[in-house]
Formats: sequence, C-alpha cells, structure tokens
Amino acid sequence: MAYDNIEKLSSLLEDKKIGALQKSVSAGERRLSDILKKLSELEAAANAKRAEEEAKRREEERLAEEARLKEEQRLREEAEKAAASAAPEPEPAPSPAPEKEAQ
Repeated sequence: MAYDNIEKLSSLLEDKKIGALQKSVSAGERRLSDILKKLSELEAAANAKRAEEEAKRREEERLAEEARLKEEQRLREEAEKAAASAAPEPEPAPSPAPEKEAQ
C-alpha cells in the first residue's frame, strides 16, 4: 500500500518536486534527530541533578541523625553525673576496734 502511495505521488509530482520533497523530509528528520538528542541530554542532566540532590539530602539526614545521637549521649552523661553528685556518698563503715590484749 505504501508503494502504491509513492507511485501515485510520483505520477502527480515532477522529478524536481520529488527531490525537493525528499530533501525537505531529510532536513526534517535531521532536525528531529537534533531535538531528540538535546532532549536526551536535558533528561540526563535532570537525572544527574536529581541524584545529586538525593545524595545531598541523605547526607544531611545522616548528619542530623549523628548530631541527635551525640546530643542524646551528652544528655545521658550529664544525667549520670548529676545523679552521681546528688546521691550521698555512703559513710565508710567503722572499723572494728582492735581488741586489747588480755593481761
């Protein structure tokens, strides 16, 4: 069927017009190829930027978690020190008096 359409077009158009039409189609295909190439480059750049932003976000989350854990540890140590200083120190048990020797 496509061949029939080409034959009909050929019979309607002169050879010069067919050549011009082929050049026009070829130029359109080149422009389309250039557009698709640019689109592909833009998509690659967008994907790279997205990946970079995701990596940055994960790093920020990791640093925030690290800071949170350090703060918890600091508070825990302060609480332990406060509890230790607030608790009364037990008095040493009196040592038994030495026995006097029997005379």
